[in-house]
Amino acid sequence: MQKALLSPRGACRLPQMVAGSLVCEPLARIAAAEGLQLVVNRDIGSEYAVVPRNYGNFAGRLPDAASYKEHQGFLGSLGRRILTVQGVMEYRLLVFRKGGSKA
Repeated sequence: MQKALLSPRGACRLPQMVAGSLVCEPLARIAAAEGLQLVVNRDIGSEYAVVPRNYGNFAGRLPDAASYKEHQGFLGSLGRRILTVQGVMEYRLLVFRKGGSKA
């Protein structure tokens, strides 16, 4: 997997606009190499107001790692919340079509 996809800040630093929405170029490039064409790219986080509705515009903060004893999934969801409210991460819907497909 390409390094750009693994970096939280570099993952979707999006250099170009396509059809009025941003494309995560590394992902689109990998998909194209596999014969897939991007057909839908929606920012569902904005469409459904995820930050104000789900998070109340409050990011919170990660607990101290030394004292943290909760479930790993909870820690992951808290990290996703923080990154989403800070604008580092987005909720997007990407739909790809196999080359030559009509459906």
